[in-house]
Amino acid sequence: MLLFILIGGAGLMAILAFIPRALYCSPKGKIRIAMAGRSTMDHWFKSWNWPYPIHRYAIWRNWPIPYRKYAQGRYYFELLPVPGPSFSDNADENGGGMFETISRQADPKRYDALFFKYCFVDFGGKQMNEEGRKAQLRQMENLVEKVHRLTKERGMKLLLGTALPVIDPGE
Repeated sequence: MLLFILIGGAGLMAILAFIPRALYCSPKGKIRIAMAGRSTMDHWFKSWNWPYPIHRYAIWRNWPIPYRKYAQGRYYFELLPVPGPSFSDNADENGGGMFETISRQADPKRYDALFFKYCFVDFGGKQMNEEGRKAQLRQMENLVEKVHRLTKERGMKLLLGTALPVIDPGE
């Protein structure tokens, strides 16, 4: 009988190891953080939630496994997918789609803080000259300032992250 219980318990533990945290994690009693990002951040959540063989070898595929929520210790994270910043010469339009998406989703009733970062592909590459890089940096800074004002007005904390700019995404 004891052997049956041990085998059943081990089998149950093995099955539970493959159930993503996104299915059973809860924000109750935790510091709730909205993770506004894309690309790499999407991969963070997949890595945190998916079984090891899948996130180790096939994270770039869209498996039908929920993954956009994660709880660890005192923290609850939820992925808020956002579009790329799409910068232009018009300062008022810079990052407009990204900002609108964040503004729509960053509800202070649901989240205590907002984590915001750019993706490494948002930084210019070899094709940009020095003047273009400076202009883009100003645009990025302006968008960060808009996001900061938004979180401040809503009584939320802002956590800024960074992506390391690369010349080629494959590097």
